[in-house]
Amino acid sequence: MANSLSNFKKQIWDRRIQRDLNKSLVALPLARFGFSEVTGATRFNRPAKTRLYSVSYTAETAMSTQALGSSNEYLDVDQTKAVHFFIDDTQKLESNYDIMSMYAPEAVYALRNEMDGKFLAQVSNAFYTVGKLDIEGSGANTTGITVTTSNVVKMLSFSKAKLVQNRVETTTPFFVVLEPTIAAIWEQTLTGTGNNLADTTLRNGYMASIGALGLDVYVSNNLKHTRTLTGTGNFSANDTVIIGSQTFKFVASPAAVGDVDLGADLETSLANLAAAINDSGTAGTTYIQLTQDERAKLKQNLVSATSTATTLVVTTAGYTDITEGVDGGTTFSMGDHNCSSILGQKGCIDMVIQKSVVSEMQRGTSKGLIGEYVTTWTRYGIKTFTEGAQRMVEILIKML
Repeated sequence: MANSLSNFKKQIWDRRIQRDLNKSLVALPLARFGFSEVTGATRFNRPAKTRLYSVSYTAETAMSTQALGSSNEYLDVDQTKAVHFFIDDTQKLESNYDIMSMYAPEAVYALRNEMDGKFLAQVSNAFYTVGKLDIEGSGANTTGITVTTSNVVKMLSFSKAKLVQNRVETTTPFFVVLEPTIAAIWEQTLTGTGNNLADTTLRNGYMASIGALGLDVYVSNNLKHTRTLTGTGNFSANDTVIIGSQTFKFVASPAAVGDVDLGADLETSLANLAAAINDSGTAGTTYIQLTQDERAKLKQNLVSATSTATTLVVTTAGYTDITEGVDGGTTFSMGDHNCSSILGQKGCIDMVIQKSVVSEMQRGTSKGLIGEYVTTWTRYGIKTFTEGAQRMVEILIKML
């Protein structure tokens, strides 16, 4: 007869729990906080005037009067975001770890990370775009640049020159936010030319300053990324699309985590997949809800999808691997994975933070619970005014 002594085994618990992988956040040093942030104000206006121009004057001939006009743009404080959880006192007593100290920083980070991603997504409002045609001499600027050590300096200098050429003042510093792999290519280029890169990388995402180009370089894995799935016919049963570590599978009757209802046609199937990605629609019917960990990964990377009759555009904050898994009928294909890097004048994007990230606790006894509710929340608004868009370039980069 075999011994059964498993309950006698020694166990050792580490003094700390496993650390999360968090991104460097760059929004705060790059944003413009020019508005007087009056508590309770929800709209901040910034009007604009019409432009005037000179004309030739002929003696004793009346000139045409130029009209003086105005328009208005505004920033709305419309983002109220929160993280809410409950810690039971009995669980607190039984735990080897300080539960509050483990989860409170994660809640704060989740909010600041989302704010950072939405700030960098403002690149969509850039007045100028630099792409493959400008830098490689072929293709179109709607196609991403294949960045190499041979063209990375050209890419940065050309983008800045586009702003200067269009009368953007050089009295305020210029910046560029690069994706980590592109920053690595730039660093290799500097090393190859004998330049010494100061060890300032990633303090608030700041990497270094390129003196010759007059650019402050920031590195972020929160830049806007896009990839487009295009279909020529409906999906087949068991076809899959993989986003990060989550597999979405098309099936006739969704039952398992990540299952998506296979529609009667491509448009319906794509709409169902978009709903599963966006956590919208009807969970349990259109798709089966993801685990909390997987949903958190998508949320923290701001993964979203927009579907049309034949395409699905997936947008993320930071690099997230997006691939087709099973394609039984070879009816869909993945387009280029592009990253939108920002080059602009500091302050080209406005922010109003009406309520800084704060954590509040409330005892649960009023609801018959022994423990504490913890709510971490913030309220803010982000806007790229016309004047800011004219001081920003979107650099479209093809990810390899």
